[in-house]
Amino acid sequence: MAGGHETRVQFPAARMQYEIQTSAGVFAYALRRTARARRISVMVRAGGEIFVTAPARFSENAVETFFKERARRIARAVSYFSRLPKPIALPAATYSERGFLEKKLADAVERAARSLNIPTPQFKVRIMRSRFGSCSARGALSFSDSLRALPDELFEYIVAHETAHCREHNHSSAFWALVEQLIPDWRTRRQSLKKYNFVINTRE
Repeated sequence: MAGGHETRVQFPAARMQYEIQTSAGVFAYALRRTARARRISVMVRAGGEIFVTAPARFSENAVETFFKERARRIARAVSYFSRLPKPIALPAATYSERGFLEKKLADAVERAARSLNIPTPQFKVRIMRSRFGSCSARGALSFSDSLRALPDELFEYIVAHETAHCREHNHSSAFWALVEQLIPDWRTRRQSLKKYNFVINTRE
């Protein structure tokens, strides 16, 4: 969720569709090439859809080799995420919904920052296709407007996670200790969050 630490890929409407035969079966996937990518990455979305991002310079053969080497791992991910609801379009937030979300975030971020004894970080609410929140290297927070679809306990977990990144820009044991300081049952909440992946990655 934090910049550089969580999924950061955003998929546009135009995607190249491919199919590949592997030792674990046949998979259909969407491929996006971009000069910004430094390596090949695979994301399996709720519903079992597979998205691959690759550096622009990489050939299709390189992508297929990468995919085949990780076929069984990808198959396990597809099996799990296929049981979750497919993404659905979340309507754009109304003016009042956005205002309520910003006020709720401001209060939650301030509480988390105070508990961590750090200055209250600035944040923005954005349309984010592949994550609920992020933290830049400079400590600026961004939150998805999809947070309005989450129950309060998961909303609080997202805020705690990103605010903790203002002190620890990684996922080290020190980082998770900060999260636990804010949310003692963070493991349970993080697991529950997977059920809500269907409210992101929905806008074209």
